[in-house]
Amino acid sequence: MRDYFQTAWVVDDLESAVAGWLAAGVGPFYRLPGTRGVEVLRHGAAVPLDTSVVWAQAGALQVELVQQHDDRPSAYRDSVPAGRDAPHHLGAITDDLDAELERHRAAGGDVPYESALGGVRVVYLDTRPTIGLMTELVERNALFDGLRALVSQAAVDWDGSDPVRDVPS
Repeated sequence: MRDYFQTAWVVDDLESAVAGWLAAGVGPFYRLPGTRGVEVLRHGAAVPLDTSVVWAQAGALQVELVQQHDDRPSAYRDSVPAGRDAPHHLGAITDDLDAELERHRAAGGDVPYESALGGVRVVYLDTRPTIGLMTELVERNALFDGLRALVSQAAVDWDGSDPVRDVPS
């Protein structure tokens, strides 16, 4: 079963996008370090990916903003051309990522992105033909659960201070 928890946008200017969400009362944002120049799988082949990623909690919904710093082909550029901001994916947690991948591929579905950044396995399923966005599947583990709790708890009674924070290492 999938537990949908997140909506994500690809943005052209991360600082400006964060400022907009902060003005709407969403925050604080947590910045994920170490996403510049990492290697991920794109359609099964290792490729470099140069992004910056932040998360914040808006009630029960987590907001993710992703800025890609180059124009290389990627799961982000598949949907959102450089210079534009647009919704990209819905995020869901799964307890059995391998079974989800097998079902998706068996149905002829594309998997344009796979990674295991920081010990958390993440894939994007190309569900644009059926729901108009990609679907991100995150495999549940203690590290991911802790990160999600950190972002969620910080939003409770947030007073506007320290609006952009680094994820603790």
